[in-house]
Amino acid sequence: MGISQEEITEVTIGKQTFQIKSGDDPDYVQNLARHVDQRMEELAQLTPTVDTLKIAILAALNIADDLITAQEKLRDMEKEIEESASRILKSFPAKG
Repeated sequence: MGISQEEITEVTIGKQTFQIKSGDDPDYVQNLARHVDQRMEELAQLTPTVDTLKIAILAALNIADDLITAQEKLRDMEKEIEESASRILKSFPAKG
């Protein structure tokens, strides 16, 4: 996902077409758009509102929740790895 020469990628989200200018790979941009569109579609099935903006905001909140939850899990795993590494290192006799 590194920045390179910017390209315009056409995506469809919520039955609307958007032109996205990005330095990312067009396939990556399409994948992002599909993810957002799928989340919006899931919420549209569960939510009685037909307001696309409300559905988009709910999708954004859900995706943000997924991100923050994943970041918290990653921090917890990193802490566990550091603690395990520290215990392992302490089990070796000191040289000297």
